[in-house]
Amino acid sequence: MDILNFISWIASRRRVVTSAPDDALVPIGIRTETRDDKYTTVAIKKSDLITVPEPAYKVYTALLTQSGGSIINYLYSGSLVKGVSYTVTSATSNCDFTNVGGPSGVSGAGLSFVATENLEPNNWDGSELEYNEGAPVAIVLENTIGNIWFTYEGIGTYNLNSDGGFGISKYDVYRPVVTSFNGNSFVPYTWYWINTNTINLNSIDGIELNNDSDNPLSIEIRVYN
Repeated sequence: MDILNFISWIASRRRVVTSAPDDALVPIGIRTETRDDKYTTVAIKKSDLITVPEPAYKVYTALLTQSGGSIINYLYSGSLVKGVSYTVTSATSNCDFTNVGGPSGVSGAGLSFVATENLEPNNWDGSELEYNEGAPVAIVLENTIGNIWFTYEGIGTYNLNSDGGFGISKYDVYRPVVTSFNGNSFVPYTWYWINTNTINLNSIDGIELNNDSDNPLSIEIRVYN
């Protein structure tokens, strides 16, 4: 059927049926200089119309603050703090942290995650979480890479950890310097791509991140496809 007859059928409200829905033709108007009205009508497949190109890269963008000092704490009840990295040190069959960005059940033992809400988990069920007060607190703005969490490695040194999500990162090549405003000065930090699981963030001057939420360190990781 040519496009004019196709449009005529639609205009007359006749029913068009296809045995292959993804191959159905959809009429659209496109700009052209060959017609006086500057438009012409063409038909394309439905499957072509809805196909979205894959992005060139996956991205993780976050704002980081940090209180300083390596202090390990354990949590058995109550609410989690948004942006804090937690590790499930003990899991039970009915524990459920999915409403705050974490796992559920015994299979979640040993897994780490960044809390997405200031909420009490759906069910503690006698489980246990561990967190380090010195690890950066991350307010995540965008994340298409996957599960990412933070650990404290030393004064002014932190790791960004993933489940194999750090493939060929631009930071493996450029290792740019980023800065965090701390007190009255800007503190430079460098990135080091260690492997697909770890990127290191290191203060050149050995100074901890600022704990001022009005002046967080902004980071962005791009992993190209």
